[in-house]
Amino acid sequence: MKSVKQKFLRLIGTPEFIVRDQPEICMIGFERISVENYKTLIKYSDEEVCLRLIKGILQINGKKLVIRDIDMGRICIEGRVKEIFFREEV
Repeated sequence: MKSVKQKFLRLIGTPEFIVRDQPEICMIGFERISVENYKTLIKYSDEEVCLRLIKGILQINGKKLVIRDIDMGRICIEGRVKEIFFREEV
């Protein structure tokens, strides 16, 4: 059964990934990753970025990683991306 919140968000045209409380991950080449609808920045260095998602952890490993843009629920990371891992937490 859909919640009132989900019905309202659909009614006003909110993207489906936000309505379902899921992240949207967009990777452009091996140099840029944009994540929308994440919860918390857990760890940040020039070789590793870890984000808490609604149901797990997204880990990005690489070289010269830099946060280019960050705001409520959206982050853009640039650098040389080598690996991306997702760990589900129940």
